[in-house]
Amino acid sequence: MALLCVVGCANKLREESPALAADRSADYPVRVVVAAVPVAADVGSTAAGREPVPGGQVPVMVETPTAGRADGALQFAERGALECGLRSLGAGPYFPFVFLPCAVLTVPTMAAVGAWLASPKADVDAIRQSSDEHLQTPAPAVLAEKARAYLERVAGRPISLTQGLQPSAAAAPGVRPDYPPQAGASGTLFELGLREIRLAGSGKRDQPLCLYMEARGRKIDTASGRPIDERQIARTVECRPASVWLSTDGALFAQTLDAGQQMLAEQLADQLYLVHRPQTDLPTSAEDTRTVPAYVLAPLSPPPPESYLDLRSLTGKARHVQGWGGMHFVDVDNLLPAFRWEAFPRPFDLPDGAYSDVSYTLRIYSGEVRQLRVAEPATLLHEVTDLNEPAFSLSTPLQPCRHHFWTVRAHFTLNGVRRVTEWAGAYFTAGGEVSPSYRYFYPFRTPPADQATCGWLGHAAAAAAGISSR
Repeated sequence: MALLCVVGCANKLREESPALAADRSADYPVRVVVAAVPVAADVGSTAAGREPVPGGQVPVMVETPTAGRADGALQFAERGALECGLRSLGAGPYFPFVFLPCAVLTVPTMAAVGAWLASPKADVDAIRQSSDEHLQTPAPAVLAEKARAYLERVAGRPISLTQGLQPSAAAAPGVRPDYPPQAGASGTLFELGLREIRLAGSGKRDQPLCLYMEARGRKIDTASGRPIDERQIARTVECRPASVWLSTDGALFAQTLDAGQQMLAEQLADQLYLVHRPQTDLPTSAEDTRTVPAYVLAPLSPPPPESYLDLRSLTGKARHVQGWGGMHFVDVDNLLPAFRWEAFPRPFDLPDGAYSDVSYTLRIYSGEVRQLRVAEPATLLHEVTDLNEPAFSLSTPLQPCRHHFWTVRAHFTLNGVRRVTEWAGAYFTAGGEVSPSYRYFYPFRTPPADQATCGWLGHAAAAAAGISSR
């Protein structure tokens, strides 16, 4: 399944009804509430069965298949024995004469390799201890406050954080409860909770442990106390070797946890309150020529990427690195690229006059090769808000010979409520259309500086292409 997702995993998109897409005024006022029960214990959760820690926190799990040199040696020795067994199956009655010499030579060698590759058990244990010590503030409360502040800023309305609001008793074990009805009340409750915080990796020496976080949000009608919509968001936040996580006495880990909660809070607020994605009937001519879905802004410069699976990407060489969905990186010709995208609204959007106060936000990320040797957005390098025109040029050079991603969205007022488009990305992939995700933001590569060369571009090719570093 993972390899197929490198090509692109198609998912059914949730579309708003025309009425809901056009009018979200009934959502307000919004009161943000912390999930009263740890959602990691919900039925169907990937973290089901794990005991919550006191204070409503979600425990930080550290998962490595090889936690220590002895464990690594054992696992690789077992792998060597299995390999010998498979190779000996066709030997019939001579099986022992083939298997035993193979095992004598292979198993000790594989055990030595496993011990050499494994992360020291002390490092893994220290990560577990650090994760327990440096998550001091109850994570659900932090997540809720970040969502409140973000929604207030983007929506331009006061949003409150409600303490002590308790839901009704659950109908059955593992079923999240509704809230008591408040007759005559208006607006919605925005409930948030973390499902999982996990550091996961191979356990091999110098290989990264990736911080993975997952959260769920619900929009609840205040008057009836019943859910209107809910979303679940997962994100790989940061990947670093165990030694790096430990190098700052947990400060980097705590900082990354905070950044991860900000990402999850923004995405949940976007999907439940802010994103405008109406049903759109495009003309046939537009459907045939459009390179990205109609609910996002199409890129003009850099242009949209080509998407097809290149098996050479499995070699790990820089010149063959791809993004998810088979995205190929677009080469830009200097370190101060100009970004342009289609203006909003487009001819096929709601009638003229429906949208007002349009502006844009642009984000540029560094790229990092992570799982399955696929590159995805990592660190946010630049964020530019309140752009009045669909274009922007950098004034600070990007690093040469680097993979990057960029995305953009429109902000506007619709029926008196501030809304946004989806963050733009290449959601038409080699494997079909996918649901919006940061992994599919538009990819591009920067050229070399001066007379240097990149791993994917030699001197002659650079000169022939007229690429400069200005």
